[in-house]
Amino acid sequence: MARKPRFCPAGVPQHIIHRGANRQFIFKNTADFEFYLTKLTSYSNQFGVQLLVWVLMSNHVHLLVTPSNDDAITIMMQRLAGSYGRYFNTRYKCTGPIWEGRFKNIPVINPTHLEQIKAYIENNPVRAGICGDESQYRWSSAFSGRR
Repeated sequence: MARKPRFCPAGVPQHIIHRGANRQFIFKNTADFEFYLTKLTSYSNQFGVQLLVWVLMSNHVHLLVTPSNDDAITIMMQRLAGSYGRYFNTRYKCTGPIWEGRFKNIPVINPTHLEQIKAYIENNPVRAGICGDESQYRWSSAFSGRR
């Protein structure tokens, strides 16, 4: 049975969640975060996906993005998951998928909801007890060193 096509229409912000398989760590050190972030930035530019906010946690990622065309997010995430999976498996001498299936996407239509999702994503490290303030977490769009 074929998979249902993604609903990621152009111009509609999407909350993207992608988890490590079995909630395993997908980022084990600084180089892993940097590689993913470099690829995320590159592919978002290449495929016309605007990054609004993001956070990279040890075992999952949250992105709030707006695509410029209907296929942009799907193509960006396929490339990102594939390239990062190959990098991770080579670096750690693993085989098989590192992701828990395909990414999940939630369209964000309501402007109030958009602001709530931004806060939810950037506050993720605080809720996880990693830091006291979202601006202290290096792997987030809220990091004070990035603004």
